[in-house]
Amino acid sequence: MVLRNKLVVLLAYALVIGSTWYQIRHLPQTHWQSQLFKASKINGCTSSIVYDAAIILGCSINADTLQPGKILTDRLHTALLLLNTTDTFIFTGGTDKGLPISEAQSMKLWFLDKLSKQNHIIPTYGTIDLTGYTSKDIHILLEEESTSTRLNAVYTINMLQQMFPNRGSFLVITSTFHQFRSERVFNKLVDELGLQYSFIMVDSMHDEPSANQEYFWREVLGICLYYVMNWI
Repeated sequence: MVLRNKLVVLLAYALVIGSTWYQIRHLPQTHWQSQLFKASKINGCTSSIVYDAAIILGCSINADTLQPGKILTDRLHTALLLLNTTDTFIFTGGTDKGLPISEAQSMKLWFLDKLSKQNHIIPTYGTIDLTGYTSKDIHILLEEESTSTRLNAVYTINMLQQMFPNRGSFLVITSTFHQFRSERVFNKLVDELGLQYSFIMVDSMHDEPSANQEYFWREVLGICLYYVMNWI
C-alpha cells in the first residue's frame, strides 16, 4: 500500500513537471524578469520590497577558467537585479571535481567583479546601472561545504538561524527547472525545525533549449530520489 501510494505521488509529480516543462518551452526568455524586478531601483524606480537575504544556489563552474558556467551566470545576473531588495547575498556551493575553488567562491569573485564596474549588460535584458553599489554596501557570505540541493538548504538555513534567530524572509535564486525540488526542500526543512521563515523562489533560465532539456531530465531523477528519501 505504501509503495503504491508513493508511485501515485511520483506520477502526480511527473505530470506537474511535464506541465512545467511545457510552460518553460513556451515562455519568452525574459519572463522571469517581468514580475519582481519592475520596481527595482536599478531600473530607475524605488522598490518597497525588502528581504533579509538572497540565497544563490550553486551549479557547475568552468573547470578551465574557474568562472561560473552559463546556468550559474544566469542566476548571478538575477542576483544583480535584486540589489535594491536586499543587501545580503549568500552564495552556496561546494568544490566539484577536485577544483581549487568552490562554486560559492567562484560566484563571489564574479559578483564583486561586476560591482566594480559602473554598468553591466545582461543578455536579453539590457544594460543595468550599478553606480552607487559597492562591495562595502553588500554583505556576502559563503557556504562552501554543500554538494547537493538538500545540503544547500541545510547549511544555509543553519546560517540563517544564526543571523535571524526568530523569523525572516528570504529569496532563493535558482533555475526554472530546479524550482520545484528546491522550494520543497527548503520549506520542508523549515517546517521540521518549526521556523517562521518564508522563501520566495526567483528563477532564471538557460537560453539554450538543449541544455535546459538535459538538466530537466536530471531534475526528474532528482525529484524521484528526494521523494523516496523523504526530503521533499
